[in-house]
Amino acid sequence: MKKYQSADLLIDPSLRTVHRAGELMTLSPLTFDLLLALIQRAPATADSDDLLTQVWSEQVVGPETLTQRVAILRKQLALDGHPTTYIESVRSRGYRWIPAVELVDDANPVVRKPSLGRNDLIAVVGLMICAVVAYAYSSREPQGVRIGAPALSLNEAALAQAWRYYDQFDAKGNGLARNLFARVLAETPDSVEALVGLSATYSQEVTKFNGNRQTLDQARVLAQRAVQLEPESATALWALGFSLDAAGELDAAISAYQQSLLSDPENSRVAGSLAYLFSVKGDLANAMKTGLLVLDSDAHYRYLQLAHTLRLLQFDLLAEHWYTVADELNPDSVFAAKSRAEFLYVIGRLESADQLAEEAIARGVNRPELHLIRAMVSWDAGEHGAAMARLDAILPAFAQRLDLQVWRYWFTAQLLPGSKPNSSLGLESLADERPVWPSAWIDIAVYHMAKQDADTAIRALQQAVELGYRDIGLLRRLAPFRPLHQTPQFQQLMDTLQNQINAERQSVIRADWLPAGFLDITKTIED
Repeated sequence: MKKYQSADLLIDPSLRTVHRAGELMTLSPLTFDLLLALIQRAPATADSDDLLTQVWSEQVVGPETLTQRVAILRKQLALDGHPTTYIESVRSRGYRWIPAVELVDDANPVVRKPSLGRNDLIAVVGLMICAVVAYAYSSREPQGVRIGAPALSLNEAALAQAWRYYDQFDAKGNGLARNLFARVLAETPDSVEALVGLSATYSQEVTKFNGNRQTLDQARVLAQRAVQLEPESATALWALGFSLDAAGELDAAISAYQQSLLSDPENSRVAGSLAYLFSVKGDLANAMKTGLLVLDSDAHYRYLQLAHTLRLLQFDLLAEHWYTVADELNPDSVFAAKSRAEFLYVIGRLESADQLAEEAIARGVNRPELHLIRAMVSWDAGEHGAAMARLDAILPAFAQRLDLQVWRYWFTAQLLPGSKPNSSLGLESLADERPVWPSAWIDIAVYHMAKQDADTAIRALQQAVELGYRDIGLLRRLAPFRPLHQTPQFQQLMDTLQNQINAERQSVIRADWLPAGFLDITKTIED
């Protein structure tokens, strides 16, 4: 029987096998069916409805299922961790297989290399006596024929390296990426990719590395310029959304992210950012749905985002599983350790939370939240002096963090009743700008509890819930709010919050986009 040869792949429909350069690949039955359907339709675009019918012939599934399966196939076809241009998304239609396809006999199939996109060029370099010869493969040659090409230009190489630095998700890499993006932009002011990259480094510095918020103006200007040059560019719209996200303009950021996904439904970076903002706004069902789209991708925070949403939905066993996965796979992550430790604190496993935070600090994870968690654990254990000492130890390094200042003021107010905060810290005007981040209102409530103003604290908590705050477990755990537990206002607020969470839980449980068995903890762990 004939087999299909495409790029470096040899597909045998009768044996249902795929070999790459002679080596057998392991694909699940559904993934193989999808691959075969795309190849059989090449070079034409495979309509999404046709793919759903052919691959899931006896099941009723939605387009999200197809999107997830395409993401899985792309991941398994990736070379050296870099996505290739095997599969192209065709907006509002479906997907197209890029490399040329031909029928071959069992004997002597031709082995080719896959076509690669500009950002995913693989150079095959041989050191010769007088010259270096580079081979690259461009997605502009969809026939899958290997072509000779000159080495990457300096700017192309700089952009590729800049993104590698950016994706390290640490402060040093972010700074190196910024320098390279800026260098390219100085030479080519209309480079959309350089504009997007430079904007993203400014936004990432603020959101992940406690950078100066004044740089967000630069991030937005750069992203707006990129959108102006290419209005339908998914990456440009993502960069604009990221700058708005970092500035706290959440609704505008969500809109930009959604526009970006319309241009590129497979963009895991955008989907991950959108899922996070849905959870911030309390739209937990959509946060779960969007988060599942990137679960099988290489999105950096995919496991962590899923764990956070499950925590808010009160699926604690599942949340713990995914927090553990996120932390153990990314032991140097600035967010995974602190999020897992906070979760353990919320569910009452204080010693485990403290130990986890201590171990993360010891291995160099530099997040003030880890020290704050340890301080809260010490306070709950009656070690009030130790709690204060933990905060005092990190305040000089994070002097601009008002949340740390708020907690120190609350600790001080308990130990030294009648004390007042240092007016230079800005705590008195904490709520003046009416922050849009729901969690900021929790800090405001802590501040007013330190001042023994329970009524104003309750109003701050109500504002947080109205803006989308859904972490009911943390509200019940935090020491400053324990005096409120028996008050009618707090009880009513908790009832309202629990009802909102229950409604979101039911939306998830009944959703047709939820993978079968996903909420079964045993099956999830086995998978």
